[in-house]
Amino acid sequence: TARMLAYTGSCLSEIEREMPRAEALLLEAKSLAERVGLELADISIGLGCVYYHRADFDAARQLLIQGWKITQAEQDHWRECSTLRYLAMLELEAGEPTNALTYCHEMNSVAAKMSGEGSEKPFAIALDALARYRLQQIGAESALEQALLTLRQIDAKRMLAYILIGAAQRDLDTGRIELAKIRAEEARLMAEPLHHPSKIALAWTIVIQSTWVYGQHQQAIAQFRDLQNNIDEHNLSDRAQKAIRNLAQMMEY
Repeated sequence: TARMLAYTGSCLSEIEREMPRAEALLLEAKSLAERVGLELADISIGLGCVYYHRADFDAARQLLIQGWKITQAEQDHWRECSTLRYLAMLELEAGEPTNALTYCHEMNSVAAKMSGEGSEKPFAIALDALARYRLQQIGAESALEQALLTLRQIDAKRMLAYILIGAAQRDLDTGRIELAKIRAEEARLMAEPLHHPSKIALAWTIVIQSTWVYGQHQQAIAQFRDLQNNIDEHNLSDRAQKAIRNLAQMMEY
């Protein structure tokens, strides 16, 4: 029962769906597992994703590292890569791209041990490129473009949306408004078929902010109203909720 609850809760938390239910399932699984001395990676990873969704980075980091150690002991390379991916993403969102590079390197090493043509290596390369882009390293932009091309070729919509949003935010912060808007619009097109509210909201906020910066205020306000009408803020990540609040403040809306 603990394994079943942990697996279900972890799946929900990783796709950021029904987060309160995911947390409840994982806590019940944790209680059951502790009674019989069972240590499950799904519990640590799932709860790590719940806290990551809330932007409680310290708690999320501790749980994800715990889950990573379990997957290492079990030699579950696929699960290990997945956990390293969340750790890299967490560090990027916590403003620590240098730390993210460490996890990308680890993920690449684990992916090399896996047989077949999986998505783990392209994901590691893409996250590494985004971290280097955030650090404004030499050659990072061309590496990022190549990584995005690969993600498009393997049709990895979820990761493509994530990388595009991260790159677009960096573009916006450095005054590359047109590029930010182009990337954010592509991210939105990737996220919408997946029904991923946080990524949709993040992409939209960058598009709207770009529109506003260009002086097209009425269009930006209309876009913002559409966003508010079509997004349930209760289902959004802390990052997405903050982006919406900051946008509203910027437009004095």
